[in-house]
Amino acid sequence: PTCTEIGWDAYETCSRCDYTTYAEKASLGHDLVKHDAKAPTCTEIGWDAYETCSRCDYTTYAELPATGHTPAEAVEENRVEATCTTDGSYDSVVYCSVCGEELSREAKIIDQLGHDIVNHEAKAPTCTEIGWDAYDTCSRCDYTTYVEKAALGHLMFKTEAVAPTCHFPGNNEYYTCSVCRKVYKDEEGATETTVEAEILSKLPHDNVLIEKVESTCETEGYEKYECRLCGAITCIHDESPKPDHTFTATPIPATCTTKGGTRFECSVCHLKYDVLDGDYAEHTWAKEWTVDTPATCTQNGSKSIHCTVCNAQGNTAVILKLPHSIDMSKSVNSGAGDNYTWFTFKCRTCDYRVAQFTIFAKDE
Repeated sequence: PTCTEIGWDAYETCSRCDYTTYAEKASLGHDLVKHDAKAPTCTEIGWDAYETCSRCDYTTYAELPATGHTPAEAVEENRVEATCTTDGSYDSVVYCSVCGEELSREAKIIDQLGHDIVNHEAKAPTCTEIGWDAYDTCSRCDYTTYVEKAALGHLMFKTEAVAPTCHFPGNNEYYTCSVCRKVYKDEEGATETTVEAEILSKLPHDNVLIEKVESTCETEGYEKYECRLCGAITCIHDESPKPDHTFTATPIPATCTTKGGTRFECSVCHLKYDVLDGDYAEHTWAKEWTVDTPATCTQNGSKSIHCTVCNAQGNTAVILKLPHSIDMSKSVNSGAGDNYTWFTFKCRTCDYRVAQFTIFAKDE
């Protein structure tokens, strides 16, 4: 037998009758072998997973064609940058984005850049420094139109020396350049200085004492001097402590609100201060009561004895509430029943009320 067809062993038959030793053998079926899939590439075929029979040519193999190349974006290689005066170049190369194989290569030219001009302002030459006119340079190369101008040299004028006095400062001799306005100690401009550095301070006054006033507890003393050179007057104040005050004492009588004590007053400057170290005086009580809170028909009042000097309160007493003042001439409410009538009357001062009933007997 095979994978798909039946078989049999050797057998015998009779040529004259249907005698036979034939015995059929069933087909074997495929003996399958599994094969892994292989993806196709840009240049090679592939296949899905498939099976074959180890005994026959049975197979499920199915070929997958090659995918072909997938061009990527062109990239630059071998780049030579252009300059201001020369062309540049590069290769534009296209590779397969799948397998990386080079697909094409093309040489490209980069035009020369020309100068990238930067403008520079002019600088006038000074006495000691060079200058130049406005000029151009290139930001990428050493191109320039720069032309140097030589330094001018100093043009000096002299400031004469002046001796100081006790009123005005003086100065040393110095030179100023009218071109650069710098100041120098010498006409050649070798040693630079400033006007302030060459100023000489004023001389001190030659003073003599012409007046002296002693300090008191009220006024500050001073000494007055006069300069023998210029006649200027200088006053120097006495910064030492002033003399003590000359105090006189006067008694201060006590009251029921202020303590007694002593008043001290300087006989020179009349400065005053009080020392209240005594006792208060007794209150002077009034003989009559003073009503502090009048009584009403709703609350008690109060009265007290007051001091005639400071109005302080002494003994206190209660004023009893007043009786209600009922207005019986006018009712504020009324009503009636089967055998009675009633009226309500109100106090003239507060909300206190009373009711009056009249009852009528129906039998003896």
